[in-house]
Amino acid sequence: MITRPDHPDPEATGFDGIICFGGEDWWYHNRGHFDMQMMRELQAHVPVLYVNSLGMRIPRPREGRMFVSRVRRKLRSVRRGLVRASPTLNVLTPIALPGRLGIRLTRPLLARAVRRAAERQGITRPLVWVACPTAAEVVDALDPVQVVYQRTDRYECFANVDAEQIARYDSWLKARSDLTIFCSRFLHAREAPQCAAALRLDHGIDAARFEAAGAGAESEPNDLAGIARPRAGFVGGIDGHTFDPELFVRVARDLPDIQFLLVGACSLPRHWCPLPNVHWLGQRPFGEVHRYMAACDVLLMPWRRSPWIEACNPVKLKEYLATGRPVVTTEFPELDRYRGHVRVATDAPAFAAAVREAIARPHDDAAAQALVRNQTWADQARTVLGTLAARCTPIAGTHDGSRGLDQDGSCGLENDGCRGLAEGKAASEATSEPAQPRLRRDHGTRLGRDDDTRITDVADTRALPTLASCVVLAGGLRLPPLAQDAGRHVLDLWLTSGDTVLDRWLARVREIESATGCPLPVRIVHSLGQATATARGDANVDIAYEPRPLRGPAGVLGDVCRASPPDAHVLVVEAARSAEAPLSDALREHAARGADITVVVNPDDTFAGAYVIRCGALRDVPEVGFVDLREQWLARMTRAGATIIVHRLPEPGLLPLRTSRQFLHAACIAGDVAPALADDLEPRCTVVPEGGSIGATVVCPGAMIGPGATVVDSILMPGSVVHANALVVRSLVCEGASVDAGAELIETVVPGPRPVAGEEPACA
Repeated sequence: MITRPDHPDPEATGFDGIICFGGEDWWYHNRGHFDMQMMRELQAHVPVLYVNSLGMRIPRPREGRMFVSRVRRKLRSVRRGLVRASPTLNVLTPIALPGRLGIRLTRPLLARAVRRAAERQGITRPLVWVACPTAAEVVDALDPVQVVYQRTDRYECFANVDAEQIARYDSWLKARSDLTIFCSRFLHAREAPQCAAALRLDHGIDAARFEAAGAGAESEPNDLAGIARPRAGFVGGIDGHTFDPELFVRVARDLPDIQFLLVGACSLPRHWCPLPNVHWLGQRPFGEVHRYMAACDVLLMPWRRSPWIEACNPVKLKEYLATGRPVVTTEFPELDRYRGHVRVATDAPAFAAAVREAIARPHDDAAAQALVRNQTWADQARTVLGTLAARCTPIAGTHDGSRGLDQDGSCGLENDGCRGLAEGKAASEATSEPAQPRLRRDHGTRLGRDDDTRITDVADTRALPTLASCVVLAGGLRLPPLAQDAGRHVLDLWLTSGDTVLDRWLARVREIESATGCPLPVRIVHSLGQATATARGDANVDIAYEPRPLRGPAGVLGDVCRASPPDAHVLVVEAARSAEAPLSDALREHAARGADITVVVNPDDTFAGAYVIRCGALRDVPEVGFVDLREQWLARMTRAGATIIVHRLPEPGLLPLRTSRQFLHAACIAGDVAPALADDLEPRCTVVPEGGSIGATVVCPGAMIGPGATVVDSILMPGSVVHANALVVRSLVCEGASVDAGAELIETVVPGPRPVAGEEPACA
């Protein structure tokens, strides 16, 4: 059984300050962003340490002037160090390298710098607020009393980020955080079931300032004096992943008598819009943007259609409406609340026509202004504080525990402030849940992430459970690099001269069948639209597509096992793994301890991609949305008190097969290749013998090697041909592929003909 540390008494251990990992840099980004505005309000209640963005993407020299600009401004920000921005709000720019590797390399320094800066403000029991997903790497190192995750955008869809890693951070944060805040109805509706608790909270706005500017209370900015009317304006970041430059240029070209104003930082290439009626004014302080909006006759939102925009709720729209100017925009879901108050266009001609109509007709601004008038940032901050108070962690030293309301007039958290582990869970259960536990072994080795919860090792026993099936997870958000290069599924690649990867998995299944005396059906589950593996006539193998797209591993398992009895068990394996280790011992331990979930790990405690799961442990997986197994559902089951044990393999045997180097390494362990290959990862053929040669290589039946060819540390799959005098080193020549005469290939995957599509897989 998982043991967990005592949950602290909420009456005695409220948070005494906030550490906010911002999504932007305080010194050079517009301060109208959600996290910055919330921190400005929350500093009235507790001290706030704002940590400037750790970054989700690595600046690249090919970006030209934007690369230079980004590097310069980040260096300027770092040189500031720790700065007091107000009596209760400090801003820290720590040294943190961008990218997955950079964050992990600087993680110890980063955590130490943030802790010290917080302690200087007297923050010792922090609430950690995460608006930048890469901060997931250091959240637990700060020993937070509570964690709030601000999911205001689809961060994984941001341009030039490691989408897979950001999605992993996102899944982990939604499961780890005590509260996840959404401002988009679109995202909230789809992702709230994935969260420990979810709150939909709209942007706030200082409506009075924008209304006054629209009514002429302030003069126009001086830099607009020479620009004639009518004017159409856009205020905000001019970035390729949000702003549609092609549409904008066409509209401005079609309306030469209208002057177009662009106010904001621009990351588009120089001279992207050379039209004489377009005026780029650059970035302006947030305290000035209302004056630029009021100086326009129509305000624009020319968004490009993308997953990012689909999930956005731009505060700009509220500011535009409060200013009292007509608005022309492209389509996105959050507009549903404002139909009738904005003009919506689907293409450039319609957009241009809408701009001209907006300028020509009188505009009634009162109704639109009334929609946004009573939504202030102070109200939103009180809503957050009230929600956190309802979750039983008061702020140390404050009595502001009033409960706030959602913009719809009701609490944004279902069941009295909580969305529990499973939909429909009683409010009393959900509200009394302890803080999100994490996983650690008794002897302190890391299992996934640093944590407080302990998983006990288990003793060897004899009995095996009765299994309903073996589920092979063969899908994913994207194909592994090896599968992309090979042009077919990893399961169909030959790991030895006699077996494909799938054959090796089926051999393990037959071992289990022999031990139990019962047949074990195998179900291979692929993502929709991906090439599928072939079972080569094995009647006990069912190949299926995921019942619903983009469900994640736990989502797929919940769908596949929903009809099974709760006391049935399934063996779950990741397809893109070698199958060189027997799994019978893991099954015995699972049965002996009456475990809900058994996690199989390698000798170094890394996950091995195999699990034994009681179907009842999947019963409450939400029927919609992406749900990760390892980083999300395990955490939820931990919190629910499930029995989770770990089985450590005695030696490496379930190794990943995502790249060709990993594949060759696994082939060595499988036994067909000389053992030296495992340690010597460089090509070992420096001199090509005159007569040709074959080194430590797998040659499958039907593969042919021409005269004078040299093949070293490689795999030649059935039907492949290496023609005369070719050199093939540390490469995979796939089924039916051909290497030209005299070619020199080093660390290459040579794809064969695409497999002929057979019958469509049966739906699960």
